[in-house]
Amino acid sequence: VFLVFVIFMVRGSGIYKIPSSSSMSSLTPEAATAGWNKIKKVLKSKRMGCSVILIMMAAVVKASVEEVLPFHADHRWGLRPLEIGNLFSVIATAYITSAVIAGKIWESMGKWRTLFGASWLAILGFATWGVFLTAMFWKQKPVLVMWLVFYGVALGMTHTPAALLLADAVEHERGRAKEAVNAIWNTMWEAGGSLGFLLGGLLAENYAGQLQLFGSYSICCVVCAGLMMALAGWPSLSGGKAVYDPPEASEALKASTPDSNYGAAAIGDTK
Repeated sequence: VFLVFVIFMVRGSGIYKIPSSSSMSSLTPEAATAGWNKIKKVLKSKRMGCSVILIMMAAVVKASVEEVLPFHADHRWGLRPLEIGNLFSVIATAYITSAVIAGKIWESMGKWRTLFGASWLAILGFATWGVFLTAMFWKQKPVLVMWLVFYGVALGMTHTPAALLLADAVEHERGRAKEAVNAIWNTMWEAGGSLGFLLGGLLAENYAGQLQLFGSYSICCVVCAGLMMALAGWPSLSGGKAVYDPPEASEALKASTPDSNYGAAAIGDTK
């Protein structure tokens, strides 16, 4: 709530400027109410909710792996610092490649976009667990590299769809409404990363604890994937049957509001 308040009161440059008489005329209670209603409308979007769930859970997993993997590679595999760096290079290469592929095929997926993101979130949990189970069952470096590639691909297939789902949700918004929603989404991303670093740091040197942590993450990822599908298929607030609301905009932008007003453009119902 405080974050939304700050975004509404501070201009993008971070410097407060005395509004002109023309802009002051638009700062009416009606304009403020309209702007707040537009923000609430975007926050109630199914795609916005799915995007927040996806990015927060993926960020938790990613941060914990970044915290734990160096200790795991040193203690369980006896790798040197350069070799540990190579492991992260493998993840980064797989991540970038899969992110590009996800961006290329996103437009063609239509109504299956939420299912795509949810499926890869569930896969991410099991891929992460597999990385750390390798030292127990298949202690061979090629197997470890294979699991790291699989994990990197899952990362790219979750982070990129999360950002694209957000873009679909705010596609026709303008001004401070869009800025507020973007700020909230980024805050949830950072919160997930911070939680992941905390949990990973607490269990970084305990192999049994690492397995329990990432095993729990695999379950949480499946639960979050189920929540995404349930939210996407939940009946709209206006009633009617459940719709997976494909992201394509079905109605044009009806009206626009100057940047000096609160909120963004008024939009039609984009199911």
